[in-house]
Amino acid sequence: MTEAEGVELRPLAEAVGAAEQAIDDYVRTGAVVWGEELAATVEPLRGAIRRGRLDGWVACRGERSESRSASGHAGPLAAVGGQGLGLVVCLGRAGTGRILFAHLLSDRAEEGLAARLVGRVVAWLRAAGLRHIASQASLVAHQEAIHHAFLGLGFRAIERVVMSTTLTEEPPDRSSAPGYDVIGWDDEYLKRVAQLFHDANRGTVDALVYPQFRALEETERMVQAVRDGGAGAFVEEASGIVLHDRALCGAIMLVRSEPEQGFVVVVAVASAHQGQGVGRALLSRTLASAWQAGIRTVELTVTDENRPAVTLYRRLGFSIKRRMTAYVWEAT
Repeated sequence: MTEAEGVELRPLAEAVGAAEQAIDDYVRTGAVVWGEELAATVEPLRGAIRRGRLDGWVACRGERSESRSASGHAGPLAAVGGQGLGLVVCLGRAGTGRILFAHLLSDRAEEGLAARLVGRVVAWLRAAGLRHIASQASLVAHQEAIHHAFLGLGFRAIERVVMSTTLTEEPPDRSSAPGYDVIGWDDEYLKRVAQLFHDANRGTVDALVYPQFRALEETERMVQAVRDGGAGAFVEEASGIVLHDRALCGAIMLVRSEPEQGFVVVVAVASAHQGQGVGRALLSRTLASAWQAGIRTVELTVTDENRPAVTLYRRLGFSIKRRMTAYVWEAT
């Protein structure tokens, strides 16, 4: 019997405990592969699953039983001894599907399980009428098998990088650009910030990965959600905007992902003002303000082919922490 045979794929709501076992394995594997502690990172995912707010499918082996995951959560497990083998979590909204998490147990010999599990989730999303599906799940195991599973389903692979900088001392003040005012966050500009992010990203590769940039109303909802803490505690003092003759031409939003770690959710400079030092000034102010707020590490993600952005981040002290692949599918 191959690894994939004898494995049942069950809806997430019916196998919460088995799903948590896959998440537990993801945390353990991430500590080995990336040298990172991921427990806090996946806690929001656990909470959303327990509250029934996410969809997905779980690969389980054996008969249904009641057990506990390593995290201590009791739930229905579709496996003897509570053996969950893999998990893909997704969310569908406004015609768009997002795959938020994907993992197969790292110690399993993978023989078609990735294709079965990913295929089931994608088929379910497509059957729901969703015409755009994107995944930016960070993979710590079976990357090649999951990669081929997505490609086999007609997805496009987009290479992205996670970049990080460690602040060992207060960054120098380089937050000035001639003719521009770099100021702190102001809710008065929220809708104009959304318009800026929308205009800067629509028609780009990033709009494939983040479909929120395609429609202005979706971008507005995203900006408001970040402002309200939906992506982590919003750090108002380290977020900011840039004005030129009172017109908004740049903005950045930073959240606190952990007590001493910040994450740049989105940053953009209007095309007419690029090449003027606006991006450098904006990010410099954010790093200095993040230090004052007690943040010592700042991360961001960027599409690898966006070389001007990667070069700017490197000049500001960021380095590539790891690479990842986003997968995108659109109905024709």
